[in-house]
Amino acid sequence: MRKEEEEEEEEEEEEEEEEEEEELLSESNEKEVKRKKGRKRKRINDHDDEMKKQSSQYRQDKDEE
Repeated sequence: MRKEEEEEEEEEEEEEEEEEEEELLSESNEKEVKRKKGRKRKRINDHDDEMKKQSSQYRQDKDEE
């Protein structure tokens, strides 16, 4: 009887540890996804800024002609 209780406790502890590991992994993955989205957003914004510069430069050149 005592041995069965010990085994049950061990199983419960293992399950809790696995759940904690999974939770940490999901948190880590969320951070990675947010970081990647942030990078993508920055690239898009940088590209937009570059296109605006080119457009205004084109207009200036055209006005000078």
